[in-house]
Amino acid sequence: MIKKFFNFGLNLGSSATAKSLYWVFSSNAISIGLTFFTTLIIARTLNKADNGIFLALFTYANLLSELGEAGLGSTLSNFIPNLLNKKEFTTTKKYAQTALVLEIFIAIGLTLGTLVLANYLSQILFAQTKILNIYLTAVMIFFMLIFSFALLVLVAYK
Repeated sequence: MIKKFFNFGLNLGSSATAKSLYWVFSSNAISIGLTFFTTLIIARTLNKADNGIFLALFTYANLLSELGEAGLGSTLSNFIPNLLNKKEFTTTKKYAQTALVLEIFIAIGLTLGTLVLANYLSQILFAQTKILNIYLTAVMIFFMLIFSFALLVLVAYK
């Protein structure tokens, strides 16, 4: 009885779904760990006011990157495994390419929007911080979107 239960758990833990879950969990854990330690290092070097602005800019970048993902990567994780099981590799590639193009356009749009509104954002939202900080945040938004999308596509292919 115990051996049967143990084998069931072992089979369940080694399934394709479980392996994808391990990838997502480990990548999220690494991301959270890096964010935590980066924030700690930066917080030690900045004064309280600058640290608050840094956290506000980082939160702004996270918010826009989450909104900009628009569910494309998550949607691919529903379509790609089914298409791979059916051995429809060209359709899979077309879906991934189309989603990548859409994600790049969304990332460029959010980045350009942030760059265009940098002067207003620095005065209104971020306590008149230097515009360079907004520019760096815009670049960070772009890369956060692309890397997040790439991770979701890789998980979908697993």
